Amino acid sequence: MRIDFDADDHVATELTSIAKLMFNEDHIGVVLRSSFHLETLLDHWLISKTGADLFEGLLTSNEMRVGVCKNLGFPDILVTPIKKIFKIRNDLAHNNSGEEITHRHISALEDMLNNISPTTGNRYKNPRYGVAFYHDDDTVDRHYYKDSDNRIRFIILFGQIYATVWEQLFRPRSDV
Repeated sequence: MRIDFDADDHVATELTSIAKLMFNEDHIGVVLRSSFHLETLLDHWLISKTGADLFEGLLTSNEMRVGVCKNLGFPDILVTPIKKIFKIRNDLAHNNSGEEITHRHISALEDMLNNISPTTGNRYKNPRYGVAFYHDDDTVDRHYYKDSDNRIRFIILFGQIYATVWEQLFRPRSDV
């Protein structure tokens, strides 16, 4: 299977893993796996700043992980969407009512994406925005944002948020 993204090679592997969440029908599973990708990104950033895995062997909360990152200079504008995804994770994971990803969750992520990336954050408004899966048998599965349920929308938005955060944290800036 090949998946095409509008992203640099740096994040292509992670985005491929994120996009494969499309095959998971479980809303909670999708959000938990997405949260894990963010934890990994935060740990990678911390290692790049400190040269050490600060949480190796420790059980830490996401709140603590974000707090340490923030104290070490993690950009404030990126903290809010990350905390929101962790909040959605907690809402769904600790709610026994079987709640699914809601329109309220999606709207909040759309707003945050627009805030962290004003020039590209509203790509989801394009009727042809989405993701395509190219299978070995030459078939293609396309998921367009506007036609998708909240689970697929969450995955698409999360992929875009993840790529934006990665780019802002790790891509060398030419204007510096």
